[in-house]
Amino acid sequence: NKIQLLGTKLQDFGLVAAVDCIVDPENLNDYQEGASDRLEFSVALDGDVTLNSQILLQEQGLRLYPNFGRFVVQQLLPSDQQQQVSVMDYYFDTDYNSDPEKFEVKEVLLSVSIENE
Repeated sequence: NKIQLLGTKLQDFGLVAAVDCIVDPENLNDYQEGASDRLEFSVALDGDVTLNSQILLQEQGLRLYPNFGRFVVQQLLPSDQQQQVSVMDYYFDTDYNSDPEKFEVKEVLLSVSIENE
């Protein structure tokens, strides 16, 4: 699977500490059999080396920031006229804390959607 290969490559290059791909097997099966036009899955990137620079540049209002995981996923799953790929990124603190001032981003979750047109 391309996403598992992605995880291995990102780890080999030292860009992330760990990658976990979360796919609902029923959704994947429906998509592969043509019963569904949309496949959605998540890719969790733990220990992304560009995380601090991503947050800093976004806080400064810049729209261009380093996000290698998202870029590689989009390149691995190219969009064309029959297939549209979208990737949204979400930032998580993996430690629970009731004080929002102590929120510290530690993981990036990429939500990937592939839709046949």
